Amino acid sequence: MQYLVLKNADREPALVFYSDNIRQLGVLEASGLLPAGDVAMLQEIYRIYRLRSHRLALDGLVAVVDAGEFESERSFVQRIWHREMR
Repeated sequence: MQYLVLKNADREPALVFYSDNIRQLGVLEASGLLPAGDVAMLQEIYRIYRLRSHRLALDGLVAVVDAGEFESERSFVQRIWHREMR
C-alpha cells in the first residue's frame, strides 16, 4: 500500500493527506488505483493484524506469530503485490 502511495502521489496529491494506512487505502480506492473489493479486504487484514499485534504487546509478548496464522491474508496481499509490482 505504501508503495502505491509513493508511486502515485505526484498524480494524486490526496494520497499524502492522510498518514494512516486505512484512509490511504480509501484514497487509493477513490482514485481508482485499487478496486473496492481489494481495498475492503486489505483494510480488514490490516485491522486483524494490528489487533493481534496489540494484544501480544499488551500481554508483554513479542509480536511474532506462527507462520500459518495469517496464511490466507498473506496470500491475498502477495497476489496484489505481484499484480501491482509489474
